Amino acid sequence: MSLKIAFICLIVMSAAVARAVPDEVIYPCPTMYNPVCGSDGNTYPNSVCMINKDPTLTVKHDGNCEGDVEFVPR
Repeated sequence: MSLKIAFICLIVMSAAVARAVPDEVIYPCPTMYNPVCGSDGNTYPNSVCMINKDPTLTVKHDGNCEGDVEFVPR
C-alpha cells in the first residue's frame, strides 16, 4: 500500500512542477525609451516591449519605422 501512495505522490508532485513552469517567459517592459522598428512595421518603445507583444518579431532597425510619428515620453 505504501508503494501505491508514493507513486500517487510522485504523480501529484510532477503535475505541480509542470504547472509552475510557464510556457513562455514575459519580461516586464522597461520604462527606458529606445525606439525600434519591428519586423511588422510598427514602432515599439524598446525591443523588450516588442518581444513581449510577439516573440516572433525581430528588430528591423533602431529608431521609428518610416511614417511613424516620433513619440517623446514625458
